[in-house]
Amino acid sequence: MLKIILFSFFAQLILQAENSPIRYFLSPIDEVYNQSGIEGIDRIFLINLKRQEKKRIRCEQIADKYKFFMNRFEAFEGAKIPLSVQRLLTEPKCKPLTSGMYGLFLSFLSIVHHAHQKNYERIWILEDDFEVLSDPKDLIPILDKLDRIDPSWDIFFTDLGKKWPLGSKYVSDRNRHIPRYMQNQAMSLRNCNDWLKDLEIYSSSYQVDQEIFRQYLRFGNHSLILSRGGIERIYKFYNDHLLADVTDNDLYFIPLKCATERIEKWNHTAWAILS
Repeated sequence: MLKIILFSFFAQLILQAENSPIRYFLSPIDEVYNQSGIEGIDRIFLINLKRQEKKRIRCEQIADKYKFFMNRFEAFEGAKIPLSVQRLLTEPKCKPLTSGMYGLFLSFLSIVHHAHQKNYERIWILEDDFEVLSDPKDLIPILDKLDRIDPSWDIFFTDLGKKWPLGSKYVSDRNRHIPRYMQNQAMSLRNCNDWLKDLEIYSSSYQVDQEIFRQYLRFGNHSLILSRGGIERIYKFYNDHLLADVTDNDLYFIPLKCATERIEKWNHTAWAILS
């Protein structure tokens, strides 16, 4: 399936656009399943490259085992995205990104755009390296609890973040989903707009329940659930802004003008990605 059409033609038109050009490069989604199989979640989407057939089969086997339904999204092949387009998608001072990062970003945002158009209340986005530790239906009461704790939550992570092993120099053993070096790296993110007030907050988290804790800046989008509010805030933000960093980092820096408060990110401690 061809993901990106007439890049050069679009590039000439987009240079004159007032808002972010990102929307011109998103791909439509054809849904195979009109249900998720999990109460309270409208759709589940799997991001998977065409050439990663073994990963697709593995994910489908997991879905069959636990009886939930994923709509596969054929991911953008980052190597096929021209450099001219990559420059159009990112802030001028953006740190260097790999082609694969651009492909993943466009794939993720295509799903968000689709969910916005369909008015979905809640979607689950999975990358094709996700692994299940328990029945996904165990999330139903946890999501109900989260709705009571904070009805305005936006993103609910069901993974442990970046897949680095315990003891890695990049990851805290106490909270291994939080990269230690983010305090320094965050200095380069969107600081020209003065959105970073207190760097300490971007590397912390705190427990609010036996199964849930409030999460700040973190790595990893292997498995996450978006609420209606999260869908809308992400969609609106990238209608007016370019990418400034890898997708998982960039999400936290959605500014106040796109939300009543900074995007709220939560993390679940039990149902998670295996390292």
